[in-house]
Amino acid sequence: MADVAKSARVESLAGSGLLAIPSEYIRPESERLNIVDIFKDEKNEEGPQIPVVDFRGRESEDKSERARVSEEVKRAAMEWGVMQVMNHGIDAGVIEELKVAGESFFAQPIEEKERYRSGLHRGLVNKEKVRISWAVFCEPPKDQLLQPLTELVSEAEPATFSPRTFAQHIKQKLFRKNQEAAAAKEAK
Repeated sequence: MADVAKSARVESLAGSGLLAIPSEYIRPESERLNIVDIFKDEKNEEGPQIPVVDFRGRESEDKSERARVSEEVKRAAMEWGVMQVMNHGIDAGVIEELKVAGESFFAQPIEEKERYRSGLHRGLVNKEKVRISWAVFCEPPKDQLLQPLTELVSEAEPATFSPRTFAQHIKQKLFRKNQEAAAAKEAK
């Protein structure tokens, strides 16, 4: 069983019959001292309450209503990393298709899912809170312009990247190291 724990993914470990959590998945005691009680909300009668953000006002002519939506999104993203969005305008059929695609993907054997690994998706581990992630892989049209919403950008909080097409974004993400090395070589 120890061999299973060395290289296996969490999913295969869960089904392997292990009776104890492998040591590489256990945080050192020094890190565990400051972790909040993640089950505190579950002990309440209602359970944990994921933030719900109502997008109804996102296109309002009232600036304060648009600001409210932006602030709720920002707060939910920063505090929880996840939110339920209401009145988003996405067709229920599209949502159902996404659910079906997700369920069929996760029903596949691990070996099959490994073929879909992406170097573009990275999950960050927050050592202060437990985080659950379900990555949704989608690819917009190559000429789709990517940029932050204007109401989320200000002088105090500028955009961290300039507007670019999805094709430019992929090229920059995949080839940045090569471009940086070439530029450094050229500067010599």
